Amino acid sequence: MAVPSSWPFCATCGFNDVDSFDEVAQVSDFNCVAEPPTLLANIGQQGPLQTAADQKADKEKLLTSTGAAGAANETPGQEPEASALQLPMARVEVNRPEDNTGTAEDTTDTPTKHPLAIALEFGRYAEASRELLKLEESLSGALGQRPSGIIGEEDIERVRRIGAKFEGAQRLLKMKPQDLKVNEENPKFRLKWGMKLENAMMQLVSVTEFDGDFLKVLALDLEADLEDKISEDEISQEMFGQHHAHDVSWRKRMVKAGVGTKADDIMMVSAVDALDEPLVKAVCTLKYTLDASATADPFGNAIPPLAPGHLRTPYVMTATAFTPLGLHGDKMRGVRKVEVMEIELAPTVAKVLGMMPNFLLKKLCRGSVETKAKLTHEFIGNSEELKKRMQMAPRSDFLEKIRSSISSNPGCIGA
Repeated sequence: MAVPSSWPFCATCGFNDVDSFDEVAQVSDFNCVAEPPTLLANIGQQGPLQTAADQKADKEKLLTSTGAAGAANETPGQEPEASALQLPMARVEVNRPEDNTGTAEDTTDTPTKHPLAIALEFGRYAEASRELLKLEESLSGALGQRPSGIIGEEDIERVRRIGAKFEGAQRLLKMKPQDLKVNEENPKFRLKWGMKLENAMMQLVSVTEFDGDFLKVLALDLEADLEDKISEDEISQEMFGQHHAHDVSWRKRMVKAGVGTKADDIMMVSAVDALDEPLVKAVCTLKYTLDASATADPFGNAIPPLAPGHLRTPYVMTATAFTPLGLHGDKMRGVRKVEVMEIELAPTVAKVLGMMPNFLLKKLCRGSVETKAKLTHEFIGNSEELKKRMQMAPRSDFLEKIRSSISSNPGCIGA
């Protein structure tokens, strides 16, 4: 029995090449996963889809004709055999033998991203550095082959730079306040800090815990121009390079409270998802100056001349690790912030601080870290500007990836 040319069928079922329902009835394995109605077409032609009324009419005609034929062949008292037409067509999946005639639809696997590209996208620069090294080693013997076939040249520079800075930052993050000559604890702010000054090199370590939204504390640290809101220093910052999800250059001008020295520095602010790194298990931010010989930032923006009356700091590296604490059963609530600053002071600044008595230097550092802890707690609780920043691309994309990483990685909570 031929099938009417207008009879609809499920394209997912694979009945686009059958000539009659007798052929369909011979198929023994029926288990279609398509949801009715799926894409419909006409057997024998690819015309317009039928309306529901037309489909119903055709089906009734076909059922009437087959029912009559079936009744003539039935044995009295015998149950009629179920035909293929009594099976829901949209639920049929035919297990066909492999068709090499070219009539079957060809399928091609969707290309997958290289691990290097994935690590870069998620800001996992430690992993990206390892993947880049492996890729470069594998291509070392291939003439003309470069990793730029996987990621762009600008991204290769970013992976190398941030990866190297992160490796160096791990040394700083091992430091503890109590290991430094001058150190204190303030239970009110859940704060511990320590400081060391040797010649022109100063190190300042602080560990603070906040009972607040993890992403807010992280976002506040990344939005460098908001630093003035949580500091006793007079700070002005403006974005110097193009906005990137986790790598931006800033021009920072600061007047140091209690000292009065002025600095004008170009700072890179980079973010690293190191939640899966066994020695860190945190999201890290890196704030660092460029090499003294640099005439442009990594994006090609020329470094401007110093502002009048300001000095350029020879070297600054601030490594900060944010560890989720998962307070009150909420994975995103609570954060331990470990911040380590290593600064090579400008000669004039080093001379001023070197002349200070220890008690005065300790008072200066205490005021800085305690003010920052206090104002941070207040700012993350009531700042509309911070909420707005967190919704802005491309930063919002990175923050959402961090949220997903924390939610799927319970081992990083309170590590």
